[in-house]
Amino acid sequence: MSKIFESIYLVPSLILLLSVATDLYAKKIYNILILSFLGLSIANHFLFLDGFSSLKFGLLAAVLAFSFMIPLFMAKMLGGGDLKLLVVFAINVTVSSLIYTFIYSLFWGMVLGLLMIILKKQSKNFINNTVGILKFEKPKSENLHTIPYSVALFFGWITQLSITGLYFF
Repeated sequence: MSKIFESIYLVPSLILLLSVATDLYAKKIYNILILSFLGLSIANHFLFLDGFSSLKFGLLAAVLAFSFMIPLFMAKMLGGGDLKLLVVFAINVTVSSLIYTFIYSLFWGMVLGLLMIILKKQSKNFINNTVGILKFEKPKSENLHTIPYSVALFFGWITQLSITGLYFF
């Protein structure tokens, strides 16, 4: 059986994939989805992993994820759904996987953001915002560029899995 069907990979992949679908469709990650993922995550630890022992490390990863994301959330760079998504995702992965996934997701967020700027022909607004930020000016909200962070997070997770040797084919 392929490694992708092991719950250590399947549950976080499913969480991110469903979140991407709702984020792209509705531009929102619903709380009911997050709560369902939380229940799935706890069940995963007790049914397929080491119960309280693995859940303890999952909760440590969740606290770390929260500490990564809260400054970005407070700066309004990410939404509350993105914050909750990463926390629930973190319950299912190791701390090292979380850190690498987060770093890769920042890279993918940058790539996706630049791609959207190019496709929407908004490079002038981007340059003006960047110069303004460097001058410590608050950018105008109508000129901000947003991406569905769940997509960047999903790509970060796929990158992490690919680098650590999980192959899909």
